[in-house]
Amino acid sequence: MHNSHKMATILDLSRLEMPLNSQFRYFRASANKEMDMDSFELLGVDRLYATSRPVAINIMSWKE
Repeated sequence: MHNSHKMATILDLSRLEMPLNSQFRYFRASANKEMDMDSFELLGVDRLYATSRPVAINIMSWKE
């Protein structure tokens, strides 16, 4: 979803076939202009390995 230069991302992993304790490492989003990530949400994470620590998120931008 997007509004002008802001975007909200919801990534649903619930339909992926993956073994228990799998890891989610990264995803890539692209747009035809520079966007601000307003919010990010992961759904369907019940089969992923979870830590008790906060997860660090790096948002990077580059031009191809």
